[in-house]
Amino acid sequence: MKQKDTAEHYRAIVRSTSPRFSCSAKRKKRILGSALQLIAMVVTSNATADASNYGTTGLIDIPSAFMAQDAVFTPSASSSDKYDYYNLTYQALPWLEAAFRYRKVNNVTSPVWSDYYDRNFAAKVRLLEEDYYLPQIAIGMRDFVGTGLVGSEYLVASKHVGDFELSLGLGWGDFAGDDTLKNPLTYISSKFEDREDGARGGNQAGTIPTGSAFQGEHVGWFAGIKYNLPSLPISFLAERNPEYNRYDTANFGVDLPSNEFSYGIEWRITPSLTVGAANRQGDDWTFKIAYQASTNKRPAKRPITFRNTELLLSATTSGNWYADLLADMENSGLLLINGSLTGDEHTAQLTIGNLGYRDWDHAIELATNLADLHLPAGVTKIEFTLEDGGYAVKNTHVTRPSHAVLVEDLATLRVYPSTEPTKTYSIPDYVTNFVQPKIAFDIGLSSRIQLFDPDEPVRYGVGISVNTTVALPGDWVLRGNYSHIMEHNFDESNRRSNSQLPHVRTDIVDYLNDTDRLQHLYLEKKFTSKSNVNWRYYAGILEEMYTGAGTEALYQPHNSRLAFGASLAWVQQRAADSDFGTRNYEAITGFVSAYWDSPIYDYDLALHIGQYLAKDKGATLELKRSFENGWQISAWATKTDISSNEFGEGSFDKGISITIPFGVGRNVTNFVIRPVQRDGGQMLNNSIIK
Repeated sequence: MKQKDTAEHYRAIVRSTSPRFSCSAKRKKRILGSALQLIAMVVTSNATADASNYGTTGLIDIPSAFMAQDAVFTPSASSSDKYDYYNLTYQALPWLEAAFRYRKVNNVTSPVWSDYYDRNFAAKVRLLEEDYYLPQIAIGMRDFVGTGLVGSEYLVASKHVGDFELSLGLGWGDFAGDDTLKNPLTYISSKFEDREDGARGGNQAGTIPTGSAFQGEHVGWFAGIKYNLPSLPISFLAERNPEYNRYDTANFGVDLPSNEFSYGIEWRITPSLTVGAANRQGDDWTFKIAYQASTNKRPAKRPITFRNTELLLSATTSGNWYADLLADMENSGLLLINGSLTGDEHTAQLTIGNLGYRDWDHAIELATNLADLHLPAGVTKIEFTLEDGGYAVKNTHVTRPSHAVLVEDLATLRVYPSTEPTKTYSIPDYVTNFVQPKIAFDIGLSSRIQLFDPDEPVRYGVGISVNTTVALPGDWVLRGNYSHIMEHNFDESNRRSNSQLPHVRTDIVDYLNDTDRLQHLYLEKKFTSKSNVNWRYYAGILEEMYTGAGTEALYQPHNSRLAFGASLAWVQQRAADSDFGTRNYEAITGFVSAYWDSPIYDYDLALHIGQYLAKDKGATLELKRSFENGWQISAWATKTDISSNEFGEGSFDKGISITIPFGVGRNVTNFVIRPVQRDGGQMLNNSIIK
């Protein structure tokens, strides 16, 4: 089980029973968020960019049976006179492709709508993998959790033949178009003959279309060919596609396609970035951009720059090994929190933190090499306690390398640590005092982003923020953030809550329009008890919408894939136009949780059961894929004791979360995407539960 990350890096607070050493805190890097981060911030990948206009792997519009490499994340966008598409596609398993699509209907002719936006999910499953003789075969569904306005299903076969890629498939729903091929499933059962007319709107939002999937009297056939020039990064595409959307034609005045044929060209600018242009069905030109990034790529090692041997060794003149090791660890992006020597002075017990290295193995290797330079000659073994986010997460034992190693050789020295049950040392010989006599402020850029709002693809705010993290006695920390938004478009939202539940989240636009706001100001204490339970206490202004107090606990047995947690908080809703004012709404929220670190493709599974902010009771199931390089892709669904009608549009809470790393440090940014923001099934943002 991977230790759950907290919202901010910690600065530990410790008390000493022996000499103290000052340690100045380093400023954290600030990241300006924008919608372009979805493309610009991803690292170079060797994956091939071959997303269709709809995001799924394919040609122009039709899907193929081919798939990207496992764990590849693909943001893409396309635009034409009729439609704009914004897609997020993830190769969740080698045989499973999942996608979220945000669609805008352009030039709407309707007395009700000027522009129309729709959100839906899609999935494709590989049934047969391509070999020398046989094609690859896949089955897929579009808009399978939603209104069904663009609902369609398909079966497709694809084959590589030299520089050509050939695809042939059958489609149901929108894919059938006006083709008159009889649905082959009707020979099995007559129930497959009837499909709800797409012009009437399909299913209730948020429901699974069990009454329409693969149904309909007729199916359509589609086919495509792609030719990859052998000497240039250019491909030519052509396809036959009868698809069109009856709902759009009936309600928004979208013209019927002139014919079923499309042709286009793609240019692979880099192995990961592709742009393309195509004429769709005779009367609609479209332009596309797609970027693929491998989320499981090994993290790059942060370069280690030491002073030369003479300077490093000449600096160790304090006569105290702890002081010298503290200075060099801090200069290298590590924290030395406390340290001791055992009675026989053969073992050093060091508690360290990691500020600069995404890969803990790299941090341990560096800490071992630095410790080897400074520890007394008699030490033969080093016991590291790794502290992350204020918690002791692991104990690692290392046999000390040769004390005579040269500084120039540190980068190549191999370290072979062993993992032991986590333990803490109650009375260390030395403890670093991180408590600062002055309050320090960190001023940086601030951003707020809402992706795929029901009325707009991107809502944003950009400004400056002032952050402070103040270490206090007794292992307490004061955390604060105040932001001033200078440019935003949140005021353009005209969406007002019609929720039958307490408005615990649906009034969020009121808060986003407060351009000068205290985002949080709270006291927090984290520690790991001797029973290996990670504890957290907090109280104050917790997040944008809530103030309150609470506690959390997380327990993971040594070498177990299972972990267990619990949380409890009292909260009161903040006023939207005041930093310290409140609304007349308060609630108790809390959960019991179970986590499973599965051995299957780096997936973690979590189940949270409890009471949510709107006082509804239920469970959240979360599936997360995490990698050592900092990428995390997760999806969740929450069902509570309120009905679909009470919940409103969407029927139940669901969404995806994407955490993207920056460079070789530990900086990340997180995007949370919901088809629609409602009040049911909502958690406190301050919680580490999710």
